[in-house]
Amino acid sequence: MRIYAKQAGDSLEMQNMCCEIKLRAERRGGELLREMEKSEGGRPELTPSIVQGVKPPKLSDLGIDYTQSSRWQLEAALPEEKLDEYIATKTAAKEEITTADVLRLARSYRAGGRAMC
Repeated sequence: MRIYAKQAGDSLEMQNMCCEIKLRAERRGGELLREMEKSEGGRPELTPSIVQGVKPPKLSDLGIDYTQSSRWQLEAALPEEKLDEYIATKTAAKEEITTADVLRLARSYRAGGRAMC
C-alpha cells in the first residue's frame, strides 16, 4: 500500500500510515512465529508433537519464506515502545518511515545498542 500511495502521489503522511500498518502487522507475525512450536525438519519422529499426531507447520506451509520469518522476528524483538518512539520521531520530523530503518534499529537494539536511527 505504501508503494501504491507513493506512486499515486499521496502525501508522506499517507505513505507513513501505510508503512506503519505494514510494520505492525509484520511485527505481530514475528511474535506469533517466535511463539510457535518449530518443525524439526530432519528427524520429525523425535518431535513430541509428532508422537501425539500433531505436526507443527513448516514456514512453507504458512506461505512464509525464511527471509520473511527472520525479518519479522527481528522486528518483533524490538520493544513496542521503541517502535512507537521511532514512528513518532519520523512523523514529527516529516521524514519517511521505512522497514530498513526499523530493521537497523532492531539489530542495534539486539546487539546492545540503544541509539535511534
